[in-house]
Amino acid sequence: MWASYQVWVRSKSNALLAVLTQDDIISLRVKRVVNGVSSHEMVLASAALDKAGLFEVDGRIEVWRKPRGAAIYLEYEGFHRVGIYEQDQDGKETFTSRGVGYADILRRRIIAAPAGTSGSRKTGPAETVAKAYVYEQIVAPSIAERAISGFTVEPDLGRGSTIDISRAWRGLLDVLQEIAAVGGGDFDVIGTETGFVFRWYPGQRGTDRRSELTFSTEFGNMEAPQLTVEPASANTCLVLGVGEGAGRGVLWVPSSTAYAGLDRIEIARDARDTNSEDVMRSRGSAALEELRGGTRLTFNVVQTASAQYGVDYGLGDLVRVRYRDYVMDAKITGVTITLRDAEQIELEFQNV
Repeated sequence: MWASYQVWVRSKSNALLAVLTQDDIISLRVKRVVNGVSSHEMVLASAALDKAGLFEVDGRIEVWRKPRGAAIYLEYEGFHRVGIYEQDQDGKETFTSRGVGYADILRRRIIAAPAGTSGSRKTGPAETVAKAYVYEQIVAPSIAERAISGFTVEPDLGRGSTIDISRAWRGLLDVLQEIAAVGGGDFDVIGTETGFVFRWYPGQRGTDRRSELTFSTEFGNMEAPQLTVEPASANTCLVLGVGEGAGRGVLWVPSSTAYAGLDRIEIARDARDTNSEDVMRSRGSAALEELRGGTRLTFNVVQTASAQYGVDYGLGDLVRVRYRDYVMDAKITGVTITLRDAEQIELEFQNV
């Protein structure tokens, strides 16, 4: 096995209650994602059932991973949410903990501000806009009960692309994902000794390793590759702006004449909250980006001495991927670790 694991069980107030080893765990699955809510599922062995009572709703769960030949590090942190006791036909009992990463805090809040107000409308660098939304909805909301004690926002350094966005009564996490998609950065919620902190990562969360790390069958860190080439599902977007009926503002993205005939595949997107042509164009471009098609490469990642997860690469890193004549610059946007008899690591990539 390329790594060993410990799971630290903490209370809601962050007091350390227990340290579980692999002998205490039948199985463990951790799924981490960039700009989303990570998750875990862990099944305790019957010999460790005396620890099951330590799990409380929103108690903290930390998964610590020690790669072969490297120092132990915090791989995952999140909340325990669901506890399940089960007994099989032989009378053997187990306990399952299911939970979510700390970014779930962002999912628990909406942007509670009417359209046209400073609470819903933001203009500026992506980092500034994202942190303003988080601060106003979690750290210092107008309704005190909406605040989360111990939650902070890192100082704003004004990084990322300039954006103009208006989002009233929308889920905070959804809006932050929109900002990250066009703003040139990633975000997450990180645990601290006294609470949580919202963090913005300029460019990307990880490190640019494209010059030093390539996944390829040639290097033994890729197996079972599958290369698929498909066209875009849409290439022209009609963005619908402010107004009603024949008076409604419209904008074709990329342009009304960019594609013609059979090659033209249209979609429409609503943007009635703005009359900014730049914002409308950004919305249309983002919608087309999701449907752009292109070349897709999937494969199984193999751990090797020179390409070891948690040592040589990690979540959010930029890497290079090569199969046959196809070369892709890719971002690692998801990591799933499954631990039972052996460790299995799956990666999700996004073309950059």
